[in-house]
Amino acid sequence: RVISDRQAYAVIPPRKNAKPWKDTKVHSQERNE
Repeated sequence: RVISDRQAYAVIPPRKNAKPWKDTKVHSQERNE
């Protein structure tokens, strides 16, 4: 159970890292244009 809770917390940091990923998507769209 503790590991499950830890995994839930581990999913939160990647979410913050997902912000830079959004930037990459924006660059991809600009390249398409």
